[in-house]
Amino acid sequence: MHAKPNRFVIWSIVVIAVIFIWNMSARTKVKNRNVVLTTMIVDRRQVVEPPENKTLDVPPLPLEHVIYRVSRLPPDELTDRGLAPLTKWTQREIFRRMNPANCSSAKFLLTESNVGSGIGSSLHVMGTHLAYAIENNLVLAWGPNSCRHMPGKHKNCRNFFMEITGCAEEDIAKNTIGSVEGQAHRTLVPGVFRRAIAPFMNNEREILYWWRAQSIGYIGRINSNTMATVLNMRRDTSLHFYSGGVLPFPLPVGTVSAHIRHGDKHTEMRLVDTVVFYEAAKKMALLQPLSFGGKNYFVTSDSQLAIDSSRGLLSPDWKIAYSNVIRERNGFVMSEWELSSNVTTYNHLLQLLMALEADAWVGTRGSNWNRLIDELRCIWVDKCMHVYTEVGDIGGGDYSW
Repeated sequence: MHAKPNRFVIWSIVVIAVIFIWNMSARTKVKNRNVVLTTMIVDRRQVVEPPENKTLDVPPLPLEHVIYRVSRLPPDELTDRGLAPLTKWTQREIFRRMNPANCSSAKFLLTESNVGSGIGSSLHVMGTHLAYAIENNLVLAWGPNSCRHMPGKHKNCRNFFMEITGCAEEDIAKNTIGSVEGQAHRTLVPGVFRRAIAPFMNNEREILYWWRAQSIGYIGRINSNTMATVLNMRRDTSLHFYSGGVLPFPLPVGTVSAHIRHGDKHTEMRLVDTVVFYEAAKKMALLQPLSFGGKNYFVTSDSQLAIDSSRGLLSPDWKIAYSNVIRERNGFVMSEWELSSNVTTYNHLLQLLMALEADAWVGTRGSNWNRLIDELRCIWVDKCMHVYTEVGDIGGGDYSW
């Protein structure tokens, strides 16, 4: 007969084995903890430091991944604190109302471009159409001539921007009640959004400005084909001038952006001299050297003369950047080809997105384009707490509605 194994010996072996396994597991956790990536947040741009002697499988996420994919707005990586109040909820609520569960029973309204308007003005006007549609339980859709006054050969805005609604063409054609153009509803804020924003704002002009920013954030979403073209233009270093060398992507941290609206705008507002924009940027750097001490100045304008003048103004300690795109030259408007080319619209959108790469702005919000920049820095990117310096005349807060 074989002797029965001693129970004490068996339990001792089991305990020793458990202790050994637990000890090895703890060592593995400590070892893994030592190789965890260290992440630093620098001005909302994520910089990832790889562990020693390790190579990252995933590259760092630069700011371009936020600004240059606005079709997915608002992305989760944007902070609510840096956006205009209720932005994420508002954008999703607009989307929900423009994409009903049953498109066959919805009523549609077509938006058309305002007569004689540029891109900024047209988008602002169509934002008022969005307000009217929401207030009347209608679904807004692009009309066949919605972009007829914008530069380019395409007259329907869907060629540049995302669809306002995902409903099928047959449902839209069958259930359209009419079209709208002009800005008769420019002071309308849909009741559902007026009630929602009331705890945050109580000034009528502020509420209107907030809503117009939200409407632009939705209406102006750039479609994937246009965005791919614009992104390639942004990455083309030969297209951009930078006195500091090759222009980084995104713009250097602390860049001040100025949009100088000249050209034919003199018929609507007092034009501000280029030196005023630069002096405002200099004052920012003087008063906030920790934010703008790099002294980088990115300039956009409809006038080539304003670009040339800005370049001649800068002192040696400042660096200027701008893009070599089509502009008015010496007071002469663009040629018929330039106005009929899609490239001109791509250029405008490129300049808009590049301005949003900056960290502070100087502008005249009597200009629709400057308003676009001011609005979208609070909707498409989380920079609403950054500095915007107004150098023009805005009266009692009337931003040329």
